[in-house]
Amino acid sequence: MSLFVGPIHHWLFNKIKTFEKMEQEVIRWGEEKGLEGEALAREIYQKYGEPVGEASLEEIIDTDNIHGWLQEKISRAEIRQSALISEILKKDSEYIMELDKVFREEGDRVGKELARKSGQAKDTAPDLFEGLHDYLLEGMPCDRVTEVMKQEEAEVLWKTNQCLHEKYWEAVASDVKIFYRLRDSWSKGFIEAANPKFTFTRVEPMLQKIEPVED
Repeated sequence: MSLFVGPIHHWLFNKIKTFEKMEQEVIRWGEEKGLEGEALAREIYQKYGEPVGEASLEEIIDTDNIHGWLQEKISRAEIRQSALISEILKKDSEYIMELDKVFREEGDRVGKELARKSGQAKDTAPDLFEGLHDYLLEGMPCDRVTEVMKQEEAEVLWKTNQCLHEKYWEAVASDVKIFYRLRDSWSKGFIEAANPKFTFTRVEPMLQKIEPVED
């Protein structure tokens, strides 16, 4: 157990905030669609807790239980998003196509933000892979979810060794395939915005890659 807040905790906290930003974008879209997104969010917050918001990590973390605090925030973010999206799709399953667009646009925004913040182009697939996984939420570092199978300048292929998300979708009687579909939309938007010469592809259910865009 860590005894102090270090860079890895800030790194993970930023992943949580990125995940929660996607939640806020879905709420905003739901409000614009007349689906009472904000009212739905309030109900979900009452049941599962509120997002971490804009406070700094040092202001809100339990320094006596750093690992446990971060794990709880991950779990709450995951269950809120699964509940929010599931409730929306209960209204009309066709909303999934619009949610694809919402997720892709947010991925695009974050990908462009990465390119600006880094101050240099993400010219290789490994660069983009590293950038992507600075944002994707896959549990705690000790979970070791991601395993790189192939890494070359033009391509990175990796597999997901375990699914940490399914239990949150089962908890709301929904299908984790929805999660992966929407996150793939986010990832594709992110990669293509960070470097339009590359794209993200899901090859198999637990196998993904970053590769050059076909001419």
